[in-house]
Amino acid sequence: MKECTSCGSQNNIDSEFCTNCGSQLAATDNNTEKNPTEQTPPQYPQQAYPPQQAYPPGQPQPPSPYHSQEQDRYPQEQGIPGQEHKYRKLGGWLMVVVIANCIGVFYDAFISITGIIDTVELLDQMPIIRYLLPENFETAMYITLVGEVVGLLTIVFTVLFLVQVFQKKSTFLRFHQLGVIAGIFYSLCVGVIPNLMLSELVESGNIAQSIGTFVGSIIGFFVFALYMSKSIRVRVYMGSDEYMEKAIFAFKDQPPIDYNNLP
Repeated sequence: MKECTSCGSQNNIDSEFCTNCGSQLAATDNNTEKNPTEQTPPQYPQQAYPPQQAYPPGQPQPPSPYHSQEQDRYPQEQGIPGQEHKYRKLGGWLMVVVIANCIGVFYDAFISITGIIDTVELLDQMPIIRYLLPENFETAMYITLVGEVVGLLTIVFTVLFLVQVFQKKSTFLRFHQLGVIAGIFYSLCVGVIPNLMLSELVESGNIAQSIGTFVGSIIGFFVFALYMSKSIRVRVYMGSDEYMEKAIFAFKDQPPIDYNNLP
């Protein structure tokens, strides 16, 4: 039925005018008669993103589509949600090694360059002073010159090591070990071999010192390999153990890191 808004009379659903007062009746849906007590629920525009679903405590939540995979590579500080673990940052003995190599680059460059200049000048004077020196002196100088050139390679490998540490490249340990090996070869060619060949002109203390430097360089090679392989700080900083597979030498049989129980 249609109710007239003017007089309140009831009219047929098909009527367009009130049979009592003749007023025009409001249009209604011819198919269905709505209950005046029912109200149409308000319509809201569709949301651009679905609402956040609440999950009970302790239940894992699905990853967000905007979650960066980079965040999953590193553990978080225990008890402080959202904060990066301190081992992700460069520090500890690894920082000591980095600082020492930064200083060593300038020292090695100075020693190698000045050594090459002095050795070349001495070889130029050999035709004049050869009769004053032992027969194997010139050979010892050439071996020294080769070692000093290798010393320049030490600088190159050290710089590559430093760059890759800061960029977190997995080949950083390989270049560190190449630099140490070049240093071992340098101490052998510049120190041990010439001193032993010219032992009659060199003090015994210098010979012992050169041998000690050579042996210490070899020990240092394995000590650094042991530290880089076993250090949790280095492994967390690099994000994986891939660098051990790319090293010249490493203690590779290491258990996986328990990121939930880091110190």
